[in-house]
Amino acid sequence: MELKEAIEKRKSVIGFDKDKPLLKDVFDVINSARLAPSSKNRQPWNFYVLSGKEKDEMVKSFVEKLSQNQTEATGFGSARLMNEAPYVVLVFMDEINGYEDIAVNYLAVGAAIQNALLTAKSLGFDSLWIYDLVHVIGKQLKEKIGASGNLVSAFCLGKDAFPDKRKVQKRKLEDVIINFKEIKNELE
Repeated sequence: MELKEAIEKRKSVIGFDKDKPLLKDVFDVINSARLAPSSKNRQPWNFYVLSGKEKDEMVKSFVEKLSQNQTEATGFGSARLMNEAPYVVLVFMDEINGYEDIAVNYLAVGAAIQNALLTAKSLGFDSLWIYDLVHVIGKQLKEKIGASGNLVSAFCLGKDAFPDKRKVQKRKLEDVIINFKEIKNELE
């Protein structure tokens, strides 16, 4: 699958089936994330791959914490999807000082995740970008894993159980380019 097609077809899934991507493909996905651009080549990311019993224990811990705090109700949907997905990849960002460095590093991590999700799509499987667990059990996971950075995101990898069910509406090009009316004549 070409890059443009992967960009156009990638969407967050609403359910995963039981097909498990090859571990080699998961490594390819993370390798693509590793190659993302970062300011001053900081490469502020690290990844931790969860599957099987270890993933199940993480999801169980997440649900227990959610049950204690009813304000995080949307997290139960994420828990269900992490439970269904064959793989959950935790994304850690290096600890740094200063607001400017934090913002730049978050942008770099976002680029790394986008590379990963597009590569997954190009390899024929699907993904879901997740944030809920960061503020619910992020510190707990960091300590358990022994990661040097902070958990800032995660994504699930697997096959979409409902590929034709969900149609994602994206904003039109003219709605995202602020000066579209002024420059559209140059397109003609």
